[in-house]
Amino acid sequence: LYNFTYLNCQEPCPDTMGVMQELQARLAEEDTGGIPVKLVTISFDPHRDTPAALQTAVTQLGADPQIWTFLTGAPERLKWVIGGGFSVYYDQREAGEFKFDPAFMLVDGASVLRAEYRTAVPDVDRILRDIGLVADEVHNRKGVANYAYDAAHLFLCYPR
Repeated sequence: LYNFTYLNCQEPCPDTMGVMQELQARLAEEDTGGIPVKLVTISFDPHRDTPAALQTAVTQLGADPQIWTFLTGAPERLKWVIGGGFSVYYDQREAGEFKFDPAFMLVDGASVLRAEYRTAVPDVDRILRDIGLVADEVHNRKGVANYAYDAAHLFLCYPR
């Protein structure tokens, strides 16, 4: 599950980190049958959100590095991934502030976007349910069901 923000986000900035903290705390509630679930926060402020600043955030938020990863990168690469890949808007304003549309994106192990939550505070129960549905699908993809899923996904999810 991906989310996008920056560490210097001040009120009335959307509090997306609280959602990620709750998800981390509640992931064990969803039986994924051994399929690992990762939380990824991508900062679009690489000038201030340095590796050291991100490490401080990991500590302050109680992020388990085995579950929750914090990333940033070159500004043009971030725009390509966040804006182009996930279609999430953000733009830097004066004084280093950003305007952005909060979003969480659930991506499966094949890098397919499975669910979008385009709000600052999505329903954590719903996200956990969706994670469980993706895990169930992985466990049930055997034999003919695997081919049927792939064909349906190919023809229904991708335009010609």
